[in-house]
Amino acid sequence: MANKKIPGRPFLKGNKFGKGRPRLSKEEKAFRKMTTAQIIDMISTFGAMTKDQLHEHVNKPAISMLELSFCKMWIDIVKNGDHSKFEFILNRAIGKVKEKHEINSTGGVMILRPNGEKVYMGANPEEIEE
Repeated sequence: MANKKIPGRPFLKGNKFGKGRPRLSKEEKAFRKMTTAQIIDMISTFGAMTKDQLHEHVNKPAISMLELSFCKMWIDIVKNGDHSKFEFILNRAIGKVKEKHEINSTGGVMILRPNGEKVYMGANPEEIEE
């Protein structure tokens, strides 16, 4: 019974058509473990610093690994203009923005199918101009 074959296509490991999601850096992994209050505190602390002040803070021997990780990520954002990391920080601090799409139409819509059939949506067929 253990050798019973299951119908269907065999599983192929990996996605050969795309790269997939990029790996998280060490800083991003450490950042995921932070609370919202810690993130907001670090953004307010390190966001107000100049580049020189930030580099001085990173070189201090008594800096915590969490602060070091955040500083390295912050330097990378400023140096390389890495928008994805900045978006990651904002999503962790503020929360992801919900996207809403709303479609409004005052009248109806006539859809012409390839076979020539007309489909009316949203209003009486008499009210729609062709």
